[in-house]
Amino acid sequence: GTSQVKVIEALRVHDFKDLNKHVEDLYRRLLISYDYLKSWFYFAAEIGSMLIARTILIFARAIELGGDAKKIGEKLTDLFSKILDLRKMKEQFLSNARGMFYGGFVSFVAVLYVSLEILKLLNNLFKGISTLVGSNIISTIGLPIFSISIDLVFLRNFMDFLTIFQAFIVAFILKNIDGGSKLGAFIDLAILLWIASFISLGVNLFFAKFFLNINVLPSS
Repeated sequence: GTSQVKVIEALRVHDFKDLNKHVEDLYRRLLISYDYLKSWFYFAAEIGSMLIARTILIFARAIELGGDAKKIGEKLTDLFSKILDLRKMKEQFLSNARGMFYGGFVSFVAVLYVSLEILKLLNNLFKGISTLVGSNIISTIGLPIFSISIDLVFLRNFMDFLTIFQAFIVAFILKNIDGGSKLGAFIDLAILLWIASFISLGVNLFFAKFFLNINVLPSS
């Protein structure tokens, strides 16, 4: 117990920024308490770190078995540094993966809604041709070539469904990579759906502005 107090007393001279207050509280508890393990767990609870809590458990158990506090501290410090390095690698990988998945999602949604707008233009074009020459062609070859009608409302709803489904898939894949509660996936889901909404609106406004001479049907 005395060795733990000496170790923490030596650490007090260092600046741990936000942890300074917690280190000072830990030092005072170790001075006035005989239950050193509980003092350490109070320290871990105040910080709110599961990693620190597990490290403390290992440290306290090793001290209880008669280990040298300094050597144990050095070993745990090395282990802690390796874990933090792995966490940084994971965060970097997650950042790259998020950029890749978001980029793929944006491309997917853009292709969907551009295709929808092109189909609207073609649908109106065929309707115009059918009005002008459809009857003559039908009477000549007996086939209603220009009277084909596309159900744009159904097609738009289907594309919206595909977009939402794709957003769900991307959000939950990213959350599986990140780990933690699955409810966190709804943050990415909300962002992806907002992105899809802006893309849909932007594509619609673009076609409405640059193809004004063609009678484009209004969006459903």
